[in-house]
Parts: sequence; C-alpha cells; structure tokens
Amino acid sequence: MKPQQSDAIPVISTKTRTTLKSLMQDIGNLPLDIEKDVEEGAVTQVGPMIFVYRGADGNPDTVFELEIAQPVESTQTYKGKFDASSLEPITYIERRFTGSFVDIGSKGYEPLINDILKAGHAMAGQCREVYTHWVNPESDENITELQIAIA
Repeated sequence: MKPQQSDAIPVISTKTRTTLKSLMQDIGNLPLDIEKDVEEGAVTQVGPMIFVYRGADGNPDTVFELEIAQPVESTQTYKGKFDASSLEPITYIERRFTGSFVDIGSKGYEPLINDILKAGHAMAGQCREVYTHWVNPESDENITELQIAIA
C-alpha cells in the first residue's frame, strides 16, 4: 500500500449535495448528460468518469458534496452547460474494486479504510471512484479504482 500523487486533472463536471442513501436518485442522468455534452462540445475525453466524494463518512444520512467529473484533454474550447475546471492534485491510496455498486462499501471501502488506518495514514476527507469499466450498478463486471486521499 504505497501512497500515490495525482496531478491536476482538467474536467467537465457538476457538483451536487447528496447522501449515500439518496445518491442514485439525486444524480439521475447527470453522468450520461455530461458524457453527451462533452461529445457535443468539441472536447476530447481522456479517461473514465470520476466521482469525487468530499465529506462522505460512510453514514447513509450524512450530506456531502459529490462532483461528477469527465476528464478531458483541455477545457479551453468547452462551451457547454457544465463546469470546466480541474480536479485538485491529491495524495492517495488506491485499490481496485470489481463488483456491483451494492457491494462497494462492504467489500471495497471498508477493507481499504481498515488497511489505510492500520498503516498509520490519516484520511483527508476526500475519496474518488474512477470507473475504469462500467456496465451498470448491479454488474459484477464493474471495475472501479477506489482512491482515498490521505493527509
């Protein structure tokens, strides 16, 4: 478990306030809307979609900020309806999770967080899900890179 450092990532994104309990309902079609807007907006995607959780603590009722972000080559020519910005660089621990969205907490985050704490790292209040291969929320074939920011 070796800490990694990310660079700033140019993205087309949107932010919303949500809870783990209402996340799927709150985001609706936003990921598909962003993908479509990027395709129509003459910008080039350079990686899979990223969900950035700021302030989520595992409690299903805690309100936190979710940023849904599509990495792009450059935001300079983008003229669409979403935000053109950059994800900030973070130091993080990463682990690959394969499986359904239902299991991501108990089989993905819980073991990763336990290992981070056992290694003596302090979490920094942000985690990212990089959707390397996404089929649908129920699919056991989903591949998600879980990245937890550390201080």
